[in-house]
Amino acid sequence: MNRFSLVVSALWVLVSTIVGGDELRTERCLVYTVERIAPEAAPRVDGKLNEAVWGDRPAIDTLRNFLGERVGDFASQKSAFTILTDGANLYIGAVFHEPEMKKIQANPALPPYSNDCIEVYFDPRHDGTRKIQFVIDCIGQKWRRKHFNDGYGWVTDSAWEVLADWEARTSWGDNAWYVEIRVNGTAFGFDPQPGEVVGFNVCRFRLGAGNEFSAWGFEGSGRQKNMAAWGHLLFAKPGESVADGAVTSREIEQIYPDLSGLRVQVPIAGGFQIYTTDGMEERTFGELLAPLVAELRALLQEGETVLANLGVKGKRRESLAGAFAAGREKTRELLSTVESVKLTCGAYDRLVAAIATNRKGLENTIGQMKLARLVARVNPTPKTTGTKQ
Repeated sequence: MNRFSLVVSALWVLVSTIVGGDELRTERCLVYTVERIAPEAAPRVDGKLNEAVWGDRPAIDTLRNFLGERVGDFASQKSAFTILTDGANLYIGAVFHEPEMKKIQANPALPPYSNDCIEVYFDPRHDGTRKIQFVIDCIGQKWRRKHFNDGYGWVTDSAWEVLADWEARTSWGDNAWYVEIRVNGTAFGFDPQPGEVVGFNVCRFRLGAGNEFSAWGFEGSGRQKNMAAWGHLLFAKPGESVADGAVTSREIEQIYPDLSGLRVQVPIAGGFQIYTTDGMEERTFGELLAPLVAELRALLQEGETVLANLGVKGKRRESLAGAFAAGREKTRELLSTVESVKLTCGAYDRLVAAIATNRKGLENTIGQMKLARLVARVNPTPKTTGTKQ
């Protein structure tokens, strides 16, 4: 084998090692079970939430920041969305706590998404081909949009924007503002019957007093708009009482008929319930981080060994040693953070992302050192010899 082929073969080994084998795709699962009420008990949509039907029911109240320094942490001001159905319509009653009501952005000259407002998203078919979004601001201004993708790219459904059957009203209190919404299931493309599942997300833009952006589900650069991160509405049977408790295996089966290739994480206090084809197990944030930390420590030790046996001199060695030293320092800072930080869901997500970024940089530097060592062995620097005059 010639020198060029040897170097290419070594590069392939390095790339294969870094990429690694196949893994299960991890998906965060958020679930809300929608209680069925009698049509005659349906609330009047006036924004006041004063009907008995809204009292003492479970709510989506775990909105987390998707922008800013504290991404993943719970929003500083609580928002709570209660959802009901009468078998034809979906009703949403929401309260947005705000200790500084005089500061909220409520300018009728601005579009609704530029005021203190909420966003509501639907994936009516639960298959990622339909995306409905509407915005309601704190003074009741509304905006809506529907897109669909039948395999030819996303297209705006302009007719739906005119014909959509929904209404919303708002009201204000001393320390909160309120929204009440009615959505016609047929007009939105879903049938709120027992056992049906609809993709769903809710968000709050707190602009005037806090400049805070929070959502039930979000992920990656798409943040709250990323359909893969949205939660799921499950529709209960008539007369079935809905408890505000842990997600059940039956609900997971409704949302994911086939778990092949999936690892589903359901957030619970201090960690996750994890569902795979092997069943369910509960794991704490610390338990889930432990193998990632162990891999990072092993990678750091590998780098130290490679550097000690580099066999490269001069400026090239200085460059590689400097790059590894910087990566080593970042790694040690990260490991210190893992040991000292309070592990919440937000902190866990930030640490997982930071570990992945750090590992990628460290692997790249170690790969460069291995390649430089290999090249030095294959093509050593020739010895200098004297010449006759």
